Amino acid sequence: MIDWPATKARRVLAALIRQGWRVLRQTGSHRVLARPGWPNVIFAFHDDAGLGPRMLAQLAGQHAGYAVPRIRSLAHSTTAAASATARACSASVTGSLPPG
Repeated sequence: MIDWPATKARRVLAALIRQGWRVLRQTGSHRVLARPGWPNVIFAFHDDAGLGPRMLAQLAGQHAGYAVPRIRSLAHSTTAAASATARACSASVTGSLPPG
């Protein structure tokens, strides 16, 4: 069993955006992420939701092509600037900047 604490969905999304994924479209909390050469990924988590080790493993391996420790380290290297990037990316999809 993997022994990791949960990681906020906002941090994982910011990490994926830094790695070249972009939000193709968004409806509510469901975001469709796209990256050239990869199938689209549906990221269906509220920003404050905690993603546990199993969900991180599924997202990392099956969908985004990362090793599990890699996506975990990417999510924990998130800075305030990366969070701002995620909000700005969300704003480009919805047309307005969400409160931040």
